[in-house]
Amino acid sequence: MTINHHTLSDFRVDHSEAVDALFTQVIVALVEKELVTVNRISQDGTRVRACWGARSLRRRNRLELLLKQAKTHEI
Repeated sequence: MTINHHTLSDFRVDHSEAVDALFTQVIVALVEKELVTVNRISQDGTRVRACWGARSLRRRNRLELLLKQAKTHEI
């Protein structure tokens, strides 16, 4: 099987929910480790404001809340 832009596009369409969930988890993990800062997340031209401080990411409950908000793009 050859991987090309059609193959990748088909994969993204067929697994869109899983890919979105994975990217959301990666962003949350990077922010939690203070490897990146997020000021604004854009998807399909829709701007979503993100305002996270280092202290707000130190507890599991807070991370779970951020993950839930990120999944619904409410941050």
